[in-house]
Amino acid sequence: MQKKFKALGAATLFQIGVAACFSNCGKPFHTDSYLSSQKDSMAIAIAEPASQFESKGQLKISGSCASDYSVAVYGDVVTSQDVPCATKLFSASVELSSPDGHKTVRILQTDGRGNSFADSRAFHRDPVAPQIRVLNPAASSVVQN
Repeated sequence: MQKKFKALGAATLFQIGVAACFSNCGKPFHTDSYLSSQKDSMAIAIAEPASQFESKGQLKISGSCASDYSVAVYGDVVTSQDVPCATKLFSASVELSSPDGHKTVRILQTDGRGNSFADSRAFHRDPVAPQIRVLNPAASSVVQN
């Protein structure tokens, strides 16, 4: 009997009884070690800026990725883009979409087997600083106690 199961939300493996056969059918195959190596090889994460960072609209995001696969940057941005992953790092300049408020930027990387890995981060867009008007005391006043 064949069982199909998913791991890491993307990698699909088939397990037949107790033993499994992958590309090396003559050697024992341990599912846990395969999944660990897959998880380690496709780490993708936004490192900067920090979550809930306040921006006037322009952001430079950066983080870690798996080499050789481009990183799709999308979400609440004016223009989605694909950026290269060089030495397991990526960087992208994005403009958060209007109107003001909470925005989520998402990244996605897909390996050669079609497995996708993603991360997201929330930011706050506020392009206009609030104006503060001091009414009291009057300008040039001296106040004691």
